[in-house]
Amino acid sequence: LWLDSPTDALGLTLVADPSGRSGRFAGQQIEARARYALRPDGAWLEVGAARLFKGRVLIDAPGAPDTGDTVYGYADVTVAF
Repeated sequence: LWLDSPTDALGLTLVADPSGRSGRFAGQQIEARARYALRPDGAWLEVGAARLFKGRVLIDAPGAPDTGDTVYGYADVTVAF
């Protein structure tokens, strides 16, 4: 995630550094998922996760939340009939 300009806000988060000292790099996100057939006739289990590794903007900018990296996970079961 990169800001167009060091003084820009990051999307709807409104995290911004008016001085531009925090730079433009907001972070990097990785995602993974796995899918497993529970039955051959169309039942699936899927699990996945994503992690946002915060960059300088999300760590150093005034108003940036004082939290660690953001981690999401999910599980899904799909049955076709």
